[in-house]
Amino acid sequence: MDSERQNVGDVAGDEVPISEQVTSEVRARVQAQSSRAADSAQHAADAARQTAETLRGQEAWMAGLIEQGADRLTDLAQAVRNKDLRTLLADIENFARRQPILFTGAAMALGFALTRAAAMTAAADRTAGGGQEGSRHDH
Repeated sequence: MDSERQNVGDVAGDEVPISEQVTSEVRARVQAQSSRAADSAQHAADAARQTAETLRGQEAWMAGLIEQGADRLTDLAQAVRNKDLRTLLADIENFARRQPILFTGAAMALGFALTRAAAMTAAADRTAGGGQEGSRHDH
């Protein structure tokens, strides 16, 4: 009976280090994902600023909105790098409640900028591919 208790105790004693290892692993993965998310947000902000600059002469109001969205994306990138996930989500939720129009505008600007960046990348790929365009679509 005592040996059974010791075995149970050994197993229970091993659980704490294993759970700490799992927690540490999860934190490391979340940190890596957060870093990638911050880089993506900063890249999107940069693309949005380029788009705003292109639109400045044609649609100044839209360029301003896109720049505001880019500023918020830069803020988001910095926050993701500097805050834990729970605090970050609370901040985003609070911002959306305080500034719903700006939040919506920023989301729209982000979508617009990402679409534009994707289109520019696709165009650059087609240009760089030269005459190889047809070979990509062979069935």
